[in-house]
Amino acid sequence: MTITVRQLVVFLVTIWFVCLNQSMAEEDDTSLTNKRTETNNPATHTSNLKQPHSASVTSQGEDEGRLRELATQLPMLGFDLKMGEAMLFDLKTGQMTRTFRSHKGHLRHVQFSPKNNHALLSFYDFSVLWDTNTGKTIRQFDQGGIAQFSSDGSNVLIYDNLLAKRYDVATGKQIEIIQLPPFGRSFKGSYARLNAHIPNEVRRDASGKLIYNFEASSVQAILDINTGKEIGRCPSNTGWCFVSGATKSVFEGGPSRPYNIVRVYNFDQKEIDRFDMPPSELTGLDGYLLAVSSGGKKFLYARNVKGSDDTSDVVAHYLTMNYALYNAETGKEIRSLGEYELGYSATFSPDGRHTILVPTFGSSGKDVRDPEIIVVSNATGTVDHRFYTGPWSIPSVDFDQTGTRLLVAGSINVDFWRRFGEWRQLEQQKPMPRKVADLLRSIANWKASKLNTKMKDGAR
Repeated sequence: MTITVRQLVVFLVTIWFVCLNQSMAEEDDTSLTNKRTETNNPATHTSNLKQPHSASVTSQGEDEGRLRELATQLPMLGFDLKMGEAMLFDLKTGQMTRTFRSHKGHLRHVQFSPKNNHALLSFYDFSVLWDTNTGKTIRQFDQGGIAQFSSDGSNVLIYDNLLAKRYDVATGKQIEIIQLPPFGRSFKGSYARLNAHIPNEVRRDASGKLIYNFEASSVQAILDINTGKEIGRCPSNTGWCFVSGATKSVFEGGPSRPYNIVRVYNFDQKEIDRFDMPPSELTGLDGYLLAVSSGGKKFLYARNVKGSDDTSDVVAHYLTMNYALYNAETGKEIRSLGEYELGYSATFSPDGRHTILVPTFGSSGKDVRDPEIIVVSNATGTVDHRFYTGPWSIPSVDFDQTGTRLLVAGSINVDFWRRFGEWRQLEQQKPMPRKVADLLRSIANWKASKLNTKMKDGAR
């Protein structure tokens, strides 16, 4: 048998990966607080985690030199790796309690069951029924997209392109196919298969009863999420629209004309109200709507207030935003929640007591910040918790029925992002950004797992 030079190099580098990963694992046992507790299958894992909020990873005993060596070897391998991870946070303790990771594709959507003990994790091509108490996989459905539990939790409806398929939770059998309205974009765009950083293609209203597509290219239907039936339509520019099922209205307000205006429509696309919003302090930059509460009585609006004068660092390019609550009936400001850097989407907790700011820059190679979910009290404007989320794009979050647990979907296409020079530059920074070290460690674990699986198969 003839072995080419390339094959030999790939083999030697792969062996090096295994040795590196074993060394990292030994260090993790003594220096990190993250401890694996359960393994469902080679493609997934669950963990009990207590992660600090410091931006530095090297202070945790990480051998940064080995991570840099790993980064220099990666271009020789030519791999295709799409990862998705569900992260479960306890809002009372401020800790991550469990995770589920898959190397088979992007995690696009997460949802708790009505009984709180299960969650549905929707990847692009498949969905997983996950026990949030034990961390075990209960069932896998051969359908990916955007999933919804029935009110009693006995079945799930998974939206895929212009079809929705209903499955029995107990048996996993398909029991119904629903044809969705034939206009507008689908609920699962093909471009999301490769580009994990693209935001989720759909939104729910804050009550969780309606579903709609928020692409800005065409008019979109508002559907009853449990039946797939059309009950209204968003206005034509839906990119900055938020639907309220409680008030049967659509709020629109974004960096598009008319500037610094929030407009309110009914489900027949007729404008019924509009509010003048305070302008940005920076010329040419306009504010935008971020979220509407479950009862449709409040909305969150962000506007630019200042930029950094420091030109010596990348942070100088960040803009500071003021986030404020407004009365959705009068358009009057209720309370400012303070100023935060640019780069967050937002949602309200089910009880309306908290605003959750979700980082949109986790997988960005242009951003050195630690990606953190910020939980802000709507009563005081103070920060209750910060949750480090790692090198992920975050397309979806959900709360359990008690409002005390937060489930977060994370995704990244590793090969896609490492082709860009910005991410490769992050790998060379000193100290290495925490999210970069986390990603490199994940790659090492994945490569070692693949090689170990092949070795076991060959020995049979």
